[in-house]
Amino acid sequence: MDKLSEVSDVELDITREIINIGLAKVADSLAAIARETVLVNVPDMRLLNPVDLDKILPASNPQDMVIQSDIEGDLTGQTFLIFTQKQTENIANVCIGCRDNYKGNYNAMEKSLLLEISNILTGALVTQLANLLGFSLHGLPPQFVPYRERHTFLELIKNLHLCKPFVLTVKTEFKNSGNIAEMPLLVVFDADTFEKVIAAVRNKNDQPGKIFVR
Repeated sequence: MDKLSEVSDVELDITREIINIGLAKVADSLAAIARETVLVNVPDMRLLNPVDLDKILPASNPQDMVIQSDIEGDLTGQTFLIFTQKQTENIANVCIGCRDNYKGNYNAMEKSLLLEISNILTGALVTQLANLLGFSLHGLPPQFVPYRERHTFLELIKNLHLCKPFVLTVKTEFKNSGNIAEMPLLVVFDADTFEKVIAAVRNKNDQPGKIFVR
């Protein structure tokens, strides 16, 4: 396959809406962790050429936390959830409490929290694609990407031949405390997977009584 399918704005909106539907469960799970009302949505989604990734995503630095999960089954891909240092501090303060008042290993608890959030988000994405578009999928456990391995995001996805990355902005709002975290979620599919997803989206959009396009 030498060329990937072109994607219309409508098809991109449909894909974003499919993901937003699945994020309702993410909000419920995060609310249980934070013990307050949480709203989660994807207000922005972009489809990029791999060479443009480093221009769009936040600069990778040692203080950022990058968590990778692999998707396997009918689709092949990877997700990368990016937490800046400030976002990590805000989320940890809401879900764990103030560092100064915590008795125990706060850094370890903070990392465990980020892994759990990544696991919840990727799990929701995999479940939604599987249920709504009819794929058999599973996600592998998330893991931190060491700074030495993530100088550029192109290095992280080099094993996915002829790939097409989606960049989602996952907006998480903690209503009681007023904290808002906007975390870039990079979803990268290989060429065959990309074609399968777009074909499934087009099929859904062509069915009578379609529900995705307003």
